[in-house]
Amino acid sequence: MTTINEAIEFTVPTWSLCYFINGDRDGYTEGDLQLLDSFVQKLADEYGNAALMLPPDEMCDSYFSWRNDVHSLGDTVTTLYLQPTI
Repeated sequence: MTTINEAIEFTVPTWSLCYFINGDRDGYTEGDLQLLDSFVQKLADEYGNAALMLPPDEMCDSYFSWRNDVHSLGDTVTTLYLQPTI
């Protein structure tokens, strides 16, 4: 079983959670989808998969950050985790 300590953290905009967690592409603009698809491809290429995981409930907070791992703009973000397979 993967623990949070063994996983890599990624800070992502909260608006992207449906895409990353549920695979839901509805309601996103074409530009959003290109941005998110590109990020997923980068993860898959670098770490062997792009199966991002939510943290346990007690660690699942959102907050404002001036940067995140999906784009270089300030946004309300949360932390997701990835267990590399490479």
